[in-house]
Amino acid sequence: MKDAGEHVARQDEALRIISDEDFIAIQAKIKERGRSGSTLRVKKGNRPFTGLVFCAVCGSPCHARRSQNARGVYYYLVCGRRQRLGKDCCDSKASLREDRLIKKVTDTFMSMFQDTRAIIAEALPVARQMLRSETEETRRLQNEIGKCDRKMADLMKFVQDPEFAKAPEARKAVIREIGEVEARRELMQTQLVQLKNNPCQSPEGLVKAVSRALAEAKESWTNITVPSQMREFLGKFVGEMLLGEDGTIAPKKANSAEDSSSTECRLFRLVAGAGFEPATFGL
Repeated sequence: MKDAGEHVARQDEALRIISDEDFIAIQAKIKERGRSGSTLRVKKGNRPFTGLVFCAVCGSPCHARRSQNARGVYYYLVCGRRQRLGKDCCDSKASLREDRLIKKVTDTFMSMFQDTRAIIAEALPVARQMLRSETEETRRLQNEIGKCDRKMADLMKFVQDPEFAKAPEARKAVIREIGEVEARRELMQTQLVQLKNNPCQSPEGLVKAVSRALAEAKESWTNITVPSQMREFLGKFVGEMLLGEDGTIAPKKANSAEDSSSTECRLFRLVAGAGFEPATFGL
């Protein structure tokens, strides 16, 4: 081996990948996002609100952040984007203790189950509004299906024209468009059939629908023993929720056209969701 005095040190600044300033900034960012060595990661699916609560500011799913002190271990719902990527990625500093949210959910549903008559009375105007919306959606679907039929008739005229066969590229484009129109029409026809088969087309049907939803929710509630069952219950009877910047929780307004849940479940969500509005939820 060569003596230390014979060692040659070569340092070419042109070969550097990052500057000293960038290296320091990266280390600071890693430290900011780092976890304590004693903090265990929570397995996905073990928390009752996994995939149900979203940041009202950036729309990202909220994560359960573990915190431990002398009084015990707690989980806080926080913006997942801010937690993963840093403070610059989302302005929401909101956090909500999971156990407090569970208690409020429990109190809300226990109150509902104890006074079913009041819940049914409260649900009726909501259900009527839902039916009005479904009637409007039925008209819209019928109009769109009519447009598809007219479009299909126009396209078929091109296909049947003898001169059209001489233009293979144009023929392919028209045939492709026919397939797209048929698929769109089939989807809307399925939605229309679902609306027409809705059993809640009368006051009596509305009462029965609310009663069924309430009975189903109550039975599901009594069978909850683990967090995953709580999550399944909330997903079905409450739906997605938003965590506001002020730490309040509120139901996320769902697009009824994209909601495949039964009428009973959607109706129950609207009624139950009223108990989770920021003005009454008090979190």
